[in-house]
Order: sequence, then structure tokens, then C-alpha cells
Amino acid sequence: MVKPSPIDQINKKKSEEDINEIISMGAPVKEDLKKEEIKEEVKKEEKKEKWKLIPVRMPEKLVKELDDKIEKRIGLSRNAWILEAIQKNLKDAQ
Repeated sequence: MVKPSPIDQINKKKSEEDINEIISMGAPVKEDLKKEEIKEEVKKEEKKEKWKLIPVRMPEKLVKELDDKIEKRIGLSRNAWILEAIQKNLKDAQ
């Protein structure tokens, strides 16, 4: 068995000290990271715009008229069309 040289022993000791220093700094553990992820998710949810469900009754004839108009605009849902109309009316009322 070869005995390590004094330089190797010094390098090994220094390496161990570096490792111990890094360990003593403390890195977040899995549970801490999970808590941070949850906090971030809660913050995102709080920033999101809240929506309120409002059931609306309409005569079938009006719904048919709406659907006929919406058919001409590809990719637009009935709900989106109604929201656009409400926003336009609110803007015009100002």
C-alpha cells in the first residue's frame, strides 16, 4: 500500500473543508422546495382574474340570431362573442 504524499494529504484535507463549508451553507431540501412551489402557485392564483358564473335566459330566437352571427367569425365561441358585445356596450356607455 502506497502512503499518500504530504501534498495529497493537504489537498484531501482542503477538499474535505470545502465540502464541509458547502454543506454548512445549507441547501434547500425537497420539502422546502415543495413549500416554495406551493407558495408561488398560490401567488399566481391570487393574481388571476376571478370569474363569476352568470346564467342567462334567452329566447330561442335570440340564441339562433346569435349563432348565425357567430358562424361568420371562425374560432369564436358564443360566450366570447357575448363578452365582446358586453365590453363594447360598456365602453360606449362611458
